Amino acid sequence: MSHEATNWAFQQKGLNPATKILLLQLADRHNPDLGCFPSLKRLCIDCEMTKPTVIKHLNILRDRNLISINAAYNTKGGQTSNRYILHFENSSKEFLPSPVKKSISPPVKKIDTNLVSINPVNNKYNIHIGTDVAFEHIWKKYPVKKAKGSAKTSWSKAIKKIGQEELIDRLMDYIDSVRTKEKKFIPHLSTWLNQERWDDELDNPDGNIDQGFRDMVQEIARTI
Repeated sequence: MSHEATNWAFQQKGLNPATKILLLQLADRHNPDLGCFPSLKRLCIDCEMTKPTVIKHLNILRDRNLISINAAYNTKGGQTSNRYILHFENSSKEFLPSPVKKSISPPVKKIDTNLVSINPVNNKYNIHIGTDVAFEHIWKKYPVKKAKGSAKTSWSKAIKKIGQEELIDRLMDYIDSVRTKEKKFIPHLSTWLNQERWDDELDNPDGNIDQGFRDMVQEIARTI
């Protein structure tokens, strides 16, 4: 832990609470001598966020020029946890590179090719924008496959309300949040869409954060 990094993170203004929580977690895991190398899985657990949400906020921090993201590799050439360089290091670390404008992705060896990869051009996922193609991709991922015809009709209506890319993001986050839930407690896709449940608060399958950090989050929310 670096007190200098944490103090710097607390002083950053204009971030929404979720983005600032992620910055504080990176600062908390910064080693003054070795740097900052938390895995995406670790950040998801610490921040109580899904992987796509963590990636989204990492890219926000990068675009705000608060961090740089360097890919790291093991001796066999496989990608390991990224290195996150916090920009308070600018004045003391000669090795700090200029920020690179590109979206990050999880380590290659950990990617589930069925789950999609990052696409900075359109949405975060390699899903074609065509309505039918996108629906079929989501249908394959949704855990309860009932009433497909109704779901497809509801999908067409929903994208007119929220937009297809935003709907894909919200739905993939939801699918990730219920991956450990029994199917009998998961609504049909048509029900989820018709009830506009994309604005519901998500369940968190990895919710095991200590009370001290919960208190810190609440304090941040009150001051931002």
